[in-house]
Amino acid sequence: MLAIAGLTAACGGPIHGGQASKPTTHGSMAPPSGGITSIPGSPVPSSPGGSTSSPDNVPSGGAITNPIPGVFDTQYSPAAPGNYPEQVSGSYTLNGKSVNVSSTGVLTVRPASASGMQVWAETSGQNQPTDSLAVVFDQQGASLHTETLGLTASTLTCIFSPPVPILPTHPVFGSTFRAGASCGNFSADVNGVVQGTKTITLAGVNYATLAVRTTIVTKGTTPATIVETDWVSPALRFVLRSTQTTTTTYDGFPYQITTITAVTSLPAPA
Repeated sequence: MLAIAGLTAACGGPIHGGQASKPTTHGSMAPPSGGITSIPGSPVPSSPGGSTSSPDNVPSGGAITNPIPGVFDTQYSPAAPGNYPEQVSGSYTLNGKSVNVSSTGVLTVRPASASGMQVWAETSGQNQPTDSLAVVFDQQGASLHTETLGLTASTLTCIFSPPVPILPTHPVFGSTFRAGASCGNFSADVNGVVQGTKTITLAGVNYATLAVRTTIVTKGTTPATIVETDWVSPALRFVLRSTQTTTTTYDGFPYQITTITAVTSLPAPA
C-alpha cells in the first residue's frame, strides 16, 4: 500500500534500534505461506496479451483503455480485522557503504467505522514506532486519506489531497493519478500509475493482485524521492506485498534504503 513511511529514514535516521527504518504496510519478497483463499468463482484476470506480469513501460498518460475485467470490477468491503504477520528484508546504503537488514513485523487491521474508515497500523520489529494509515472504503473503492508516521521520539501526520487510490473499483491499465501531501514541516507530490495485474500464490492458491506504482517527491529540509510498487488483493482488500526505495541524504551523506515487505499469513478466524 502506498505510504510515506520511507521518510522515517530522513526524519528519524536510517535505522531504529539496529534495524532498517520501517517500510510501508505492504510488500513483496519470496512467496509467503499462509491460508489465503481466492474469491469463489472469480477468475484471475490477465493483462493485455494474456500476461499476468506487470510491465515496466506502462503508459504515463493519454487515452485510458483496457479496463481490467472480472475480480477487480466490484464493490469492496473493508478488510477483515486482525493481526497479519509480515516479513521485511532489504538493505540501505549510506555514503557508499551497504548494510543488509531484515526483521519481522505485524500489520494490525482494525474494525472499520460506520463511515467506511479503517485504520491499518504497522509495527516493524520489537519496540519500534508504529505507522498508521486511515483508509476509506466507498463507491470509488479503497483510498488513503491520512498517514501517521512513527518516529523515534514523536509522530508526524500526512494528509493526502485528493485521497490516493489503493484499490479503485474500476481500474484500467495505464491510468494515472496525482495528489499532494501536507506533512507539517514538509510536503510531497504523489504520482501513480496502475501497472496491471499479477498472480500471487499463497498456500498453494493463485489469486489476482493489482499492481500500482507510486512516486513520491518531498519538499522540505531533507528532500527525498520514494518509489513504491504495491500489489493489492481484492480478496483481502489491502496491499499484500510492496517494494519501496527511498533516496535522500542523512547527515549530509547520500542515503538510500530499499525494503521488501510481505504478509506471511492470515490471522485465525474470530
